[in-house]
Amino acid sequence: MKDLKHFTEKAKKHECSRSHLDSSLKLNFFGRLSIAEQLNEGYRIGIRKHNEEVTRNRHILSRIVDCVKFCGAFEVALRGHDESESSDNPGIFRGLVDFVASLDHALKEHLENATVFKGTSKTVQNELLDCMLSVVREQRSPEE
Repeated sequence: MKDLKHFTEKAKKHECSRSHLDSSLKLNFFGRLSIAEQLNEGYRIGIRKHNEEVTRNRHILSRIVDCVKFCGAFEVALRGHDESESSDNPGIFRGLVDFVASLDHALKEHLENATVFKGTSKTVQNELLDCMLSVVREQRSPEE
């Protein structure tokens, strides 16, 4: 500070600033929280983030399963001849997923940003059909 004439005014202004208040709060708590408590809080935050991600993934998967069930209910083919991104007719399943994505922001964001699992490949479609078949078989004959 170069201007000592206005030091008290500047000091009072600084004492009301957000950075000073945050630093004062941190100083008051410094040494009061044990490392175990801090790690425990970090653990809880990690668990909460994991649970949020699991919930989001289940939502995405349920929308994709709903599209497969829709196609199965009306006995229409899942795949088209050309399922590339630039195709005008990628198949009913892909068209339905794109339509649902236009209504569901979470699914739309997933389809735009997913790098590992999009949920629209023929392999995923076949695995979903196999899982759904297993569930139906279990529900029909639980004693066997």
